Amino acid sequence: MIVGNMSGAIVGHSIMNLMSERLKRDGIKTSNALKAGLVAASLITPYEHGPANAAEIPRYASWRQGITELKRSALESPNEYEAIFIQYKGGSSDWLPPVRGTPTRVKGRTVPESAKMIREYKAARAIGRICHLHTHPLNSIRHVFGVVDKKPPHGPPSGGDISSLGDLMRNFFRMSMPQLQDHQIIQAVLDPRGIWYHRHMKVRERDTILKNDPHFSEIAAERAIKSFVRDSASDSFSFSARYPELQKAYAVFWRKVRFVSYDDQEPTCTGPDYGPEKK
Repeated sequence: MIVGNMSGAIVGHSIMNLMSERLKRDGIKTSNALKAGLVAASLITPYEHGPANAAEIPRYASWRQGITELKRSALESPNEYEAIFIQYKGGSSDWLPPVRGTPTRVKGRTVPESAKMIREYKAARAIGRICHLHTHPLNSIRHVFGVVDKKPPHGPPSGGDISSLGDLMRNFFRMSMPQLQDHQIIQAVLDPRGIWYHRHMKVRERDTILKNDPHFSEIAAERAIKSFVRDSASDSFSFSARYPELQKAYAVFWRKVRFVSYDDQEPTCTGPDYGPEKK
């Protein structure tokens, strides 16, 4: 579903209802605190994520093969796709069957269902990391942001991706598999141009990135993100010049983001903290 309202009240309410339904399906009671957190979640880019059908990534495909298929989907499909990649200690890996979204309703797997599949797939193997991925389709980005340039725009993490909705589902997923640590669960968005890894930002990290502009407001941050998306389809757009400002905008919303182009040859599912010194 494409959502054009940028205020937290209406869109936040729809996300609260969506989350409550999924938690009930997962056998988890919603609390007043949870509801308040969902309503308060800031929505930056206005996509919501829809439901399910299988896409074509074989279980034993490599990371690169799966990413190539998701890239094709982001460029060609009108719907979002969601996929989970499991990397085991020792080098082997699996893809869970991806699911496809529609604009109408949510019909995806519950967290316990996904966790059950992972346990069945892994058997006696130890999990190194789980990569939870979904696409932001080209046509949706162009429609929502009014992009008319021929060059594919970027579609970084949306408000729903970085709000309490995304983190709560991540935490419930970890609760279903308590042996996993936070750093073993990677979240990322795939747009037409590459992979956006993201995670919740710690206080010290946020203070550091905002130290020269401590009064950078949420309104200014929303404006910066929208401007980045719209301008990214222009031939005159300079990613290197605009990227730091985008990262600062996400920091306002307590999110660390890191972009990796499809042309880069990074290792498998590196995550938001990867760098030359952390290989």
